[in-house]
Amino acid sequence: YFGSLLSQPGTVELSQADYFVNVYKYRKANQEIEILRRRARTSELINLMKRFLGEDRCKRLTDYYEKKNGIKIQDLQIAPPELVNFVETNLAGSLGAASAKVIINSIAKEDPISLEEMFRVLEQTQEVIRYSKELELKSAELEAATLKLQIANAKLKELDQLKAEFITTVTHELRTPITSIKALAKILHENPDLTTLKRGEYLDIIVTESERLSRLVNQVLDLEKIQASTENDVVFEEIAFSELVRKAFFNLKQLMTDRNIRPGCRIMDAGIRVNGNYDQLTQVVVNLISNAIKFCPPQNGEIELTLKAKGNTCELSVFDNGKGIPESQLEKIFEKFTQVSNQETGKPSGSGLGLFITKRIIENHNGSIAVKSKEGQGTTFIISLPITKKTALS
Repeated sequence: YFGSLLSQPGTVELSQADYFVNVYKYRKANQEIEILRRRARTSELINLMKRFLGEDRCKRLTDYYEKKNGIKIQDLQIAPPELVNFVETNLAGSLGAASAKVIINSIAKEDPISLEEMFRVLEQTQEVIRYSKELELKSAELEAATLKLQIANAKLKELDQLKAEFITTVTHELRTPITSIKALAKILHENPDLTTLKRGEYLDIIVTESERLSRLVNQVLDLEKIQASTENDVVFEEIAFSELVRKAFFNLKQLMTDRNIRPGCRIMDAGIRVNGNYDQLTQVVVNLISNAIKFCPPQNGEIELTLKAKGNTCELSVFDNGKGIPESQLEKIFEKFTQVSNQETGKPSGSGLGLFITKRIIENHNGSIAVKSKEGQGTTFIISLPITKKTALS
C-alpha cells in the first residue's frame, strides 16, 4: 500500500511509490537477505526518452541530471539505478506510471543490493516523510496566519473608510452650525433696526447652533479621553444608580415633551447602587435617551426607561418607538465612526461616536450593552451593571 501526502497522488508519485514498494524482490542466498535493483544500458534509456519525450526535452533532462550529479551520461555504458529511476519518473509524467514501468522493465536488469543499504534507504524515506509532515503542519499554520492577516487587513481598510466618512460628516456638522451662527450674527450686527421679535428669533437659533457645536466637540474630546485613559485615571465610588437615572431622565423630560414625545420612566428598585464613575454613568444614560429622542417619530413619539435589579446586576432598558434599526446595521452599531441612517431623512444621523463611547464606558464598569430592534417595531438598548454587595443583599 502507498499513499500521497497530497489529496490525490500524481503520475510521478505513483511511479516513485510503485518503484519503492514493488521493484525490490527478496531472496535468500548464503543465509543473507538481498534486495534486487535495476540497471540498463545508457544508450537504450536515452533512446527511450528521445522517442517518447522528444530530443529537445531529452537533452534538457540529461543536462539537468549531469549537472546535479556531476557526471557525463555519455561516459556511462551501464546506467546506475538512480538514472533508471530518473528516466522512468519523467516518462511517467507523459505516459502514465504503469506504461513507464512496463517500458523500463523491458530493458532493465536487476542487481542485488545489501540489506544495510536498504535500511539506509528506509531511514532516508522516514526522514522525508517526517519533513513532509512538518511541512504540511507549517503550511496549515501559514494558511491560518494568512487568513488572519487578510481579515485584519480587511478590517483596517473598513476602518479607514469609516474614518474618511467620519471626517466628512464631522466637517459638515461643524460647518453647518458655524455658517448659521456667522450669518445670523452678521445680520444682527449690520441691521440694528431689526424688531425685537426678529432679533430674539435669530438669537435663539444662534444659541441652538452653539449648543449643537459644543456637543459635537465634546463628543470628539470624550472619545480621545476615554481611549487615552487607564483604570487609575477614573475615580470609582459607590453611586445611587436609581437616583442617577431619575435625574438624567427628568433633565431631558422637557425636551421630550417639546418634541411631542411621551416620556416614561419606571424605576422598579429604588435602592440600586453600583460602583462606578458618576459623570461617566450619567453620560451613558443621557447618550441613550438623546439617541432615542433622535430616532423617535415627529408625532406620537414614545420613550420608556425601565430600571430593575436582576440578581447581582441591574438592568436599564431605554425604548423608543421609532422605525427601528435595519438588521444589516445592528452588528456594527457600537463600532467607532458608524452612523445609523435616520429613516425619516435617509441621511446619517449624528457623529457616529455616541454609542461607541457608551459601550466603552459600560465595559470599563464591567458591564455590558445590547440592542434589540426590528424595522417598524422600535428599538431597545439594554445595559447591565454589577450592583454593590450591600444592595444585592438588601
